[in-house]
Amino acid sequence: MTSTDCIAVIDRYAHSNYGLFKLSFKPPPQGTIIAKRKGMKFQIFSQDPRHIRNSFIPFFVGTVSDLNNGCQIQGRFQLHPFVKRFMTCWFCFVALSILMGILTITFRPADISITEAWFCALIPFVMLAFGVALVRFGSWFSREDTIELERFLEVELKSTRADGNPNPNKANVPTSLNAGAPVGTQSETALF
Repeated sequence: MTSTDCIAVIDRYAHSNYGLFKLSFKPPPQGTIIAKRKGMKFQIFSQDPRHIRNSFIPFFVGTVSDLNNGCQIQGRFQLHPFVKRFMTCWFCFVALSILMGILTITFRPADISITEAWFCALIPFVMLAFGVALVRFGSWFSREDTIELERFLEVELKSTRADGNPNPNKANVPTSLNAGAPVGTQSETALF
């Protein structure tokens, strides 16, 4: 399969109403793969009724490049960029709050009791636990999506993993696929 054929297959899955806001009101059928492409770069994700409000669904973000015997897809599974930025801001705010809580306990003014100081110091830890639980629960809820996306890449794009590893243990492991190449063909391009 050439890179042009691969892009044509990805384009077939580009949803005309792409956008999580629109998909929230009328979700597509279960197992629907949605693609967004710009040039040779693309992102795909699985959307169905069970993910209407789950911001932690995995996206496969990749690029298509030509090889001698077909094309290669390089990419990784990751969260939506907005979700990554939001959670980074959340955890930075929590870290700052924990620092402020420690400073409040250590250098508390005379008019603040030790009970109030400890209470102020414990609130950020509750926020930290909530943030971790939110990410874990969202990831658990969308645990099958990485498998669905890999199945899409293998079946629709007739791809094989260039590293020979059929199931990576982590969703953010770089992935390199040879589309349309015989099984076992090694990539000439290094993983990023």
